[in-house]
Amino acid sequence: MLDLRKRIFLGTGIVAGLIIVSLLLYLFVFKPGIIKLNIPTIGNKVEQQETGATQQAVNQNQGPIQPIVPTRTAPDELYAKQVAQIFVERFGSYSNQNNNAHLADVLLMATPEVVKWLKTQAVPQNSVYQGRETKVISSSVTSFETEKATVLVDTQIIDETATSSQTYYRSGRVELVRAGADWKVSGFYWNK
Repeated sequence: MLDLRKRIFLGTGIVAGLIIVSLLLYLFVFKPGIIKLNIPTIGNKVEQQETGATQQAVNQNQGPIQPIVPTRTAPDELYAKQVAQIFVERFGSYSNQNNNAHLADVLLMATPEVVKWLKTQAVPQNSVYQGRETKVISSSVTSFETEKATVLVDTQIIDETATSSQTYYRSGRVELVRAGADWKVSGFYWNK
């Protein structure tokens, strides 16, 4: 005879199995319109009865298949905004003990002119800890064209030392240019 724990486990398994079988029966047997595949295979003929309107639509769609070209405006604008946010957060977050890893993180996101400027922004390394964490709290695309964009960012900056922490807010502007399919930062300016 089974003890109570085994009977509960067996009963729960049977109920769960019945629920799954019922769900599958409902989806595949009683609702055939949900999943209906009519895929012809080589060597098999698929016979279809078509009405006049359906036949006319089929005849109009014959010919070479045209690729669907997605609209790039909204995704491109979002992509430019995300590049700006990532750049500001990575560039603005650093420590005097991480060998300027924040600069290495953003070099691939910038144009050659900005890369030259970034290399001049190295933080002197020190054994006494000082660090900064920058978070973009809001951003907006103020100008967007096919080859360039401008994104305004509002940030929260936390400056930390081994003994203290100070939080303040700062706004800035990120200018981007298109480089192939990517957006590259062509300028970054803090507001005064």
